[in-house]
Amino acid sequence: MRKAYSIYSPPFDLLSGGIRVLYGLYGHLLAKGEVAFLNAQFDRPGDCIAIYPEIVWGNPIGADTVVRYIL
Repeated sequence: MRKAYSIYSPPFDLLSGGIRVLYGLYGHLLAKGEVAFLNAQFDRPGDCIAIYPEIVWGNPIGADTVVRYIL
């Protein structure tokens, strides 16, 4: 079973390159047929892979699997 991706990102801002990259990652995951959400929390933490930019501390989504995205 494939897990969903939850990308933790601030609201879209055209002037922020980092935020634009996170939204671009979201679009690329969807284009590849993956299940992806922005800032989604799941009832069962093992159901998703959380992707955080390097500036986010901790695990606010509460996922079992965490990826830090160095921008």
